[in-house]
Amino acid sequence: ASIIAISPDARFAATSAWQGSGVWLWDAQTGKFLKDIWPDAFSATCVFTADSQAVLAGDSRRYRLIHIESESSLWELPRRDASDASGWCATSPDGRLLAVTPDNAAVHLFDAKTFRELAILEQPDRSYDGAISFSPDAHWMARCSSQSVELWNLKALHDRLKSLGLDW
Repeated sequence: ASIIAISPDARFAATSAWQGSGVWLWDAQTGKFLKDIWPDAFSATCVFTADSQAVLAGDSRRYRLIHIESESSLWELPRRDASDASGWCATSPDGRLLAVTPDNAAVHLFDAKTFRELAILEQPDRSYDGAISFSPDAHWMARCSSQSVELWNLKALHDRLKSLGLDW
C-alpha cells in the first residue's frame, strides 16, 4: 500500500496502492482485512471523514465519498484533465469541508453535508497535483506540488467573503 489513513475513532484503517487497484478497509485494532470498498479505484488516495463513518477517496477518474457500512457512494465528482494522477483529497477535522483537486490546477472546497461547492483555490505555480492537509482547527489548508507548498488561511478567506456578503 502506498496510502494509509486511520479513522479519527481509531477503529479503521484504509489503504490503497500506487499503480494498484482498490481502496481497502482494515480493522485498526487487529489488522484484519475487512473489505475492498472501491475495487475498481486505480492509484487512489483516501482519507476518513471526521465522524469515521465514510472514506473520501480519489483516483484519476473521480472522487467518491463512500459510506463504510453500506459501501454506497454518498457523493461522486468526476475529475477533468487529471491524466493518471491520483485524486488527492482531504476532509477538515471539524467535519465541515471536503477538499479535492478535480482538475489538478486548483483545490475545490465543498460543504461536507450539502456537497455545495464553496470555493476554488488556484495554485500559483499550476504544477503537478499534490497532497492536501488541514490544520487541526481547520483554519489553514496546505497543498504541496512538485515545486512548492501553498498555504491558505481559510479563516481569513471565510471572514473576508462574509464581510462581502459571500459567506459559505
